[in-house]
Parts: sequence; C-alpha cells; structure tokens
Amino acid sequence: MNNPGEQLTQVFWPKHCSEAPLQLSFGCSRLAGSLGKKDSIVAVEFAIEQGVRYFDVARSYGYGGAESLLGKILKSKREQIWISSKFGIEPPPARNWRTYSLPLARRLLKWLPGLRRSVQKVAGSSFSRRKITAAYAQSSLETSLREINTDYLDLYLLHDASASDFQDNDELLTALDKCKRAGKCRFVGITAGPEKIEESNFSALFGANGVLDVFQTSGSLVNQTAFSFQAPKLRIFHSALQAAKIFEQSEFRDDSVALSIQWMFSALPSSILVVGMNSKRHIEIAVDAAKRGALSPAVLHRIDELVKNYGH
Repeated sequence: MNNPGEQLTQVFWPKHCSEAPLQLSFGCSRLAGSLGKKDSIVAVEFAIEQGVRYFDVARSYGYGGAESLLGKILKSKREQIWISSKFGIEPPPARNWRTYSLPLARRLLKWLPGLRRSVQKVAGSSFSRRKITAAYAQSSLETSLREINTDYLDLYLLHDASASDFQDNDELLTALDKCKRAGKCRFVGITAGPEKIEESNFSALFGANGVLDVFQTSGSLVNQTAFSFQAPKLRIFHSALQAAKIFEQSEFRDDSVALSIQWMFSALPSSILVVGMNSKRHIEIAVDAAKRGALSPAVLHRIDELVKNYGH
C-alpha cells in the first residue's frame, strides 16, 4: 500500500512491527454482543490473518464481555497487535436480564432482521454514563488491563467526551498523564461526535502543553465536519460507510463499501479508519480497500459530482 501516513509507523505502531500495518482498525462494538462468541473468534482471527493489527474495543462493548474475549484471542499475539479501549460508559451488571437474553436476541435477529433497531434501543438503555473523575479513569483502566490480560493499552480514550468532563477537572488530566508515565497506556485521548468537537473547546487539551494525544470521531463523505480538527499524534475516524448510499444509483453501486473506505484514505491519508468487520466477507472488502489506498483523481472527481447531486 502506498502509505502517505508513514509517520503512524514511526510514532504509533510498536517498534517490533516489521512493516507498516494497514491504517485500518477492527471495530469491536459487536464482539461478544450481537456477534456470538464463536463468530467473534472467527472474525478476529481471520482479520489478523488478513493483516489487521489494530483492534478498537471499550468497557461497554459486548455488555462488558468484549475486552475479555478479545484478550483471550490476542493473548499469544499481543506484541504484534495495537489495542485501544475506552472508559466512561459502563456495561450493565453481569446479572442484568439483558445479558442473559443475548443468545435469544441473536437467534431472533437472524430470522427477523427488521427487529434490529428495536433490539438496539432496548439494549442501549442498559448502559450508564459515569461521572468522569480521576479515580474512575484509573480504576477503569485497571479493569480493562485485567479483562484484556495485558500490562498496557496502546490507546486509552474517554468515551463520548464533552467539554464539561474536563471543566475544573485538572485531576483527570493529571491522572491520565500519570497512567502514560507509568507505562499503562502509551497514548490517551477522547472519542466525541463531530458536533461536540465543533462546539467544545478541546483544542487547549491537544496543544503543545496538552495531555491528550488522539481524538476519535465519526466522519464520511457525507459528514466531513470534524476533518479539519487536528490532534498532535493521531486522528481516528469511523462511520465511513454512511457514504455507501451515495453510490446506490451510480456505476459504483457494486463497489460502494470499498469506495467509501478508499475515499476516506484519500481524504485523510494520515488517519486510521475504524470499520465494523463482522464476517469474513466484510473483512476481505475492508482489507482490500485499505491495500488499494487512495483513489485516482478521476474517480475522486466523479464522486464529487455524485455528492453534489445527492438528494436533488
């Protein structure tokens, strides 16, 4: 892959990586949740075989089970893998009735996929947003390390951050910096929606004297709000596939997912893209698009035309 983001290898990827990994992250939001244990293991192991080296997980994913499952799969491969986890949104208690109903919910969705949105709405109500304190940030990190069975995280992110989380909260930044200095996480940052990044004054936290290294947000061909926001070390984007619908009535309709991913690499060459890869087919498409790299000027021009005409 022609990799204009070579700085990622120099700054972020572990030194033992013999070559620049794909600028592609396996989004683990469905791991051990709507994607069962067996299918989760198959997907993660296949992704590694295909060259994926970055896995994006969170305390809340898989109703609190994603970190543990990921850790078991990656245990013998930890030194070749980059792991990001998040804190701030807590999964339901282990004995919550929703966790026991997961196998039934998976079977129902196979037969009645139209129920997915309703199931997701009910599931979402079981998670809780915690008050963000220094003590909580440190304890959640210790929990993630224990669940993943690792001594360190490559990246530790505040999940769905807002400006109020940091207001009069210097202790939080001090705690995150302390975690870095102790070697328990290599880099720290936030995840936030584009609207929060635009409205909140996060820039001071990322400046020369700031503690934060990374931000992660959503973005796509149809949502470029956060593209101009800068982080000192790395920008990570997800939700790229929102743009696939633009190609439905065009000559690109049979390659819409891959083109959506390639367009992101063209627009954001020094960023990493998080993609939900829940089957071997999804993984093959995403990896192939990442290896192809940036689109040609002619294709980019044609996509610009499609965007201008979209919705008219």
